[in-house]
Parts: sequence; C-alpha cells; structure tokens
Amino acid sequence: MSSPRQFALASDLDGTLLGHEAGTKAFTVLWAQLAGTAHLIYATGRSFAASAELLGSQSVLPRPDAVVCCNGGEVYWPDDGLGRSASVSQGHDQVSQCPDRGNHVWRKDEAWASCAKWDREAVVLAAQAAFGELAVPGEDIEQTATRISYYADPAQAGSVGECCKSLRTGAGVHVCFSQGVFLDITPAGVTKGAAVRHCADRLGCAFEKTVVAGDTGNDQTLLADGGGCGIVVANALPELREWCDQTMGDYYFQAAGCFAAGVLEGLAHYGFIRRDLRTDELVLESRRFLAAQSLGRARKRDHNHGAPCPPCRAQQQQHHHQEEGEQVEEQQSQQHEERCIPVHKFRKLVGGACDSGQISLPDETPEPSKS
Repeated sequence: MSSPRQFALASDLDGTLLGHEAGTKAFTVLWAQLAGTAHLIYATGRSFAASAELLGSQSVLPRPDAVVCCNGGEVYWPDDGLGRSASVSQGHDQVSQCPDRGNHVWRKDEAWASCAKWDREAVVLAAQAAFGELAVPGEDIEQTATRISYYADPAQAGSVGECCKSLRTGAGVHVCFSQGVFLDITPAGVTKGAAVRHCADRLGCAFEKTVVAGDTGNDQTLLADGGGCGIVVANALPELREWCDQTMGDYYFQAAGCFAAGVLEGLAHYGFIRRDLRTDELVLESRRFLAAQSLGRARKRDHNHGAPCPPCRAQQQQHHHQEEGEQVEEQQSQQHEERCIPVHKFRKLVGGACDSGQISLPDETPEPSKS
C-alpha cells in the first residue's frame, strides 16, 4: 500500500475555509488525519493581529505551518515549526505573541520582509494624488511597513480600477483592488501568491504539489503564482471567477461546493484525498446554506427599507436561488468539463488511486476537542 502524496495547501480564510461551520469542521477532522503528510498555510488579507485574533476565536481551525498576512506583506512561522529553522534568521527575527488556543509564539519572517523595497512615504503621496476623493485610508486596518490600505468608493469602482492601473505603472507597486471596496498597495513583487511560494519552497513542497484556494479578487496572485493546483470555491465573487476564465484557462478547478466544502472537493479532484459520499453531502449542504444566507440578506434589505416580507416573496426568492444554482451547475459543467467531472465519472477515473492509501473523510464529523 503506497503512502499518501505529500502536498501543501495554501488557503484564504474568510469566505474560503470559513463561512460554513459544518464544512470547516469536516476540513479540520480531515487535516488531523493528514498530520505529518501535508503542510497548511493560511493566506489572508488580514493583518497578523487580526489573523491571530481570528485563530484564537475559531477554535475549530487547525493550526497552520505558516501564516501569510496583509495580502502577502508579512509572513509568520510558529516558533517550533519547520518554517522557523528553514526561513527565519536566528537572532534577527521579531517575536510576536499569537493568542491562539495553544498560546503559541509566532515569529515574523524577516527574510521575506527584506524583499520589500520601496519608498513608502513617496507611494503614499502618489496614491493620494492618484485616487483623490475616490478612496480614503483604512483607519481601522493596521497599516504596516509593507502595506498601505484604503477603502474605495464602491460607486466609483470603474474609476478606481483605472487609477490602480495608473499607480502600478507610475509608482512601480502592486495594487490589489477587491470587492469594489478594499484597496491594498504593496511593494512590487510582494503579493499573496509570491509569499505563499516563499513558504512552500521553504517547506520543501514543489509548485505542482501546492494547492491554493480562494474566493475574491485578492486571491488572483495566489492562484496565479502560489501553486500548480488552484481551487475556486463556488461562492467566489465574479471578479475572481471571470479573471480565472480569462487568465488561468484550464489551470484551476471550479468547485461546486461553497466555502470549505469546495476546498475538500478540490483536494479530491487533484487526487490528494478520496471523494466519498460525505464529501458530496457537504457540497450540497454548503450550497443550500449559501442559498439560505442569500435569502436572509434579501429579507433583511426589505425590512431595512420598511417593506413587508410576505411568505410569497420569500418563496419566490428561494425558488429563484434554486433555479440560479441549477443554472450555475449547468454552466460549470459546460465551461469546465475537464475540471468539473461529475461524481460518477470522477469515481471511475480515480477509483484505483482511491484505494492506494489515500485518506477520505469520515462518515461523520465529530465535534473537535475543546482541550
């Protein structure tokens, strides 16, 4: 019996591994089974402080081997992990306390930080000149030495996009504009994808065995540069799906599952785990959850505008979401035939590999230990 393939998973958090609790718990159970055979990297737009707070509050999340923060602006390694000895200079690393459930110490990767070459103050002035009143500094977002953050006016998203192109060319920086609101500026070459590649290299994981997963526009570099096995979860925003269709071609997998269920589905697609009935159930459950979530937001908008929410309106919207989900599945089947293989065909194709020591999800996902 052959041993499981060793790989690394670099995943966004909000909207990807997080968002659907049942899927997140199932992912955590699976990752415990993969202990010692796979590496986990969290790649997020959050600052390290916000990431640490999230990891502390979300006890269901497994502890990662590395954290990429600030859309690639910073990298942190656990004090006792492989990453520290592989990539962080002894005696020159900045110690930061992470309030996770194990109260672990994390160390900032100064080797990565040294890659940031820019005149930050000059870039701030250039950004102010480029965006004017179209964007304001993100005062509630931690501004770091390697990231400048703004909130853009969503009503002027088109104009902001043009300003981003101008700033990239004029200031020689990387500009990430996502969800029509979030605007991050980092030094040239300092991106989420490049930071993940930096981590995977030091963990000894090849590009073709690095899986990357995301859901918004700030995950574009993650999918393009982070690894050779890309996953776009079904709840991903159009800004990411459309970019992938135009740029990535067949080099990514469009999952039918939302949130963590989509990540598990993608891992099965690439042959790193086995797809079984529980995986299929999670995919369907995550889609129902997203439809109910969308319906809830619609009803809330009605209440906020003082309009009633009669049962007929709710039923109509629920029916609309069901039809929309069926249309999405049909389009995905047509547009991504090579990537989105139907379950019965998928099992025939990988059936042999599934019996060669690869790990599958358990039939049930027990509650994680609180210890």
